[in-house]
Amino acid sequence: MNLSALSEKPLLSVSIVFMTEVIAIMIFWYFLPAHFQINESSDYIARYKPVALNILKGNGIVNDDGSLATAYPPGYPLLLAALFGFSEISGISERIVIKGFILFCMGLSCVIIFLLANSLWGRAPALISSFLWTFCPFNLWLTKQPNSTIPFLVMLFSSVYFFSSVLLYKIKSGKIFFLIGLMAGLTMLIRPIALLFGLVMAMLIWSVYSKLKLRLRIFLITMLLFGNITVILPWLGWVYNKTGRMILLCENGASSMRDGLTFAVDLKDYRQGTWVPQDVMMLMRDINNSVDELQSYSDILSMLKNKIYECPLTIVKLILIKALRCWYGTDRHRFEMPIALIQVFYMILIGWSSRIAWKQGGNAKRLVIIILFITMYFWSVTTLASLSILRYMLPSLGIMLVLTSALFHSWLFEIKNSRQTPTN
Repeated sequence: MNLSALSEKPLLSVSIVFMTEVIAIMIFWYFLPAHFQINESSDYIARYKPVALNILKGNGIVNDDGSLATAYPPGYPLLLAALFGFSEISGISERIVIKGFILFCMGLSCVIIFLLANSLWGRAPALISSFLWTFCPFNLWLTKQPNSTIPFLVMLFSSVYFFSSVLLYKIKSGKIFFLIGLMAGLTMLIRPIALLFGLVMAMLIWSVYSKLKLRLRIFLITMLLFGNITVILPWLGWVYNKTGRMILLCENGASSMRDGLTFAVDLKDYRQGTWVPQDVMMLMRDINNSVDELQSYSDILSMLKNKIYECPLTIVKLILIKALRCWYGTDRHRFEMPIALIQVFYMILIGWSSRIAWKQGGNAKRLVIIILFITMYFWSVTTLASLSILRYMLPSLGIMLVLTSALFHSWLFEIKNSRQTPTN
């Protein structure tokens, strides 16, 4: 069936997008070498799954030793508990249930990318963009084992889709902004990197609705943030009641930030090692030697403040290295050169497409601004507050690929015009 026929059948287009993603993942699983099929996610094995099993047993959101599970937000363990419970009730093996969940989430995330691109540039360009995400090797690799990024993609893409639609069409309903705030709050409960996502949305509301009365802008932002708080407040209150401490989503943030400052010297038991300049290596060793003193954000920031006076250029180098590694780095330091080369292709394609969308003006230009804000947020957090790896930036890459529809739309338009132009 040709693209014009697909454009007249939206349900068929959505079905094709979903099934193409599912089939692509299943083929990837089939051909993936056995030694890569092993679950290498230490967080899933040591944290998420044990907590989920304790929830299922009625023990609460606790680790195996009975301590409160505050290392990560509760969203993913709660989802796993539901999946494990379904496995027990249905008699379907846990492995099959988890794989089915992965296929469903990834298929749905691809459909959302298609829908957002379709809303501006039509179904044919949106299909091409969604297929770019479907066959993205980083997207496929993500599915080889269960991890929290998979449901996070669905919630983040859904939030971005509805939020972008509301902004592009200048909807001014407080109820709708509250619901979007709820979705963003659920996103935060799955991965803590989304902690300030609501504030990014608030900044975009302030910018896009610049011509509205001040009172109305403040009202819309308030409703959005109220939706955020409504979702995360029960977790914050429950943790405070149990511990007497106010914890923002999770307690693993300082550990992740330390890891991001020592990744080249703290090889753990699985990292292959990666190159950094000698002065940066020495700085990392110095930080790693003081790791016992760096137990909180304030400890780390105080240490960095002192290091800025001692070796400002080295600190700048470290930040720049981390900013670059966001786009190609891996926790195990493997395949980084091939990933970087593939990313050059994606970045050129996205940059070219963004330029075309910007020139189109109107909603296309506004979507570029929205996606730029979101990308800069995730890039900043990944660079400054965590381990700088591609997996943390993958959601942003998926959103950025929406803009490639602007490029494909212009190409298809030119092809159509050339066919309609009579030849001499």
